[in-house]
Amino acid sequence: LPLVGLAIDGSILYLVQARLSAAVDAAALAGARSLSVGLDLASQTASATTAAQNFFYANFPIGYWSTSNQSLSVTVAETAFKTRTVTMQASVTVPLTFMRLLGHTSSTVGAQGQTSRRDVVMIIVLDRSSSMQNAGVCGTMISAAQNFVNQFSNGRDTIGLVTFMDGYNVTYAPSVNFQSDTPSLVTLLGGLKCYGDTGSAQALYEAHAQLQAVNLPGALNLIVFFT
Repeated sequence: LPLVGLAIDGSILYLVQARLSAAVDAAALAGARSLSVGLDLASQTASATTAAQNFFYANFPIGYWSTSNQSLSVTVAETAFKTRTVTMQASVTVPLTFMRLLGHTSSTVGAQGQTSRRDVVMIIVLDRSSSMQNAGVCGTMISAAQNFVNQFSNGRDTIGLVTFMDGYNVTYAPSVNFQSDTPSLVTLLGGLKCYGDTGSAQALYEAHAQLQAVNLPGALNLIVFFT
């Protein structure tokens, strides 16, 4: 009987542990993504903490499999190389059934998850040549670029815009205030028109030069090409 009880209670502990780990991982990912919301570390920490807690409780509700003493902690820290880290720790008490025969009424299981987000330095290179207009996709591309820009964190990430037709143009110099500047990067994107020839090579070369000028090797340096 003790061996059968150990097998059954052990299976329940394994099930709860797996569900707890999945909930912690989902919460850590959600928290890291929410670090894009807010203009400073304090507001971004609050956003990440709220998102992480919501995801955790959605995936591991209170009382799951009659568990109790649910504990959850969310820690947001800024480390070197423009990196912010979300650390999740959770534990619950799982009641035992058959092992009570041997005097064991419960067992505690725990899980930990951690995700990191590096600050971004990104130059968008956007094709505004006549081929985009002739294909009828100029507006679609601009809308996609605007939606993409809104995924990043104003005040933390640095974004610039280089557009090209016959030649290239630094339409928006790299800035951490790409959402709050007047005009904002999204506003500038909305006013673009597509015409002229295609000078993509020069534009990509200039985008690389812009990254070098910002000179933040610890950040995640990117060139994103829209065409």
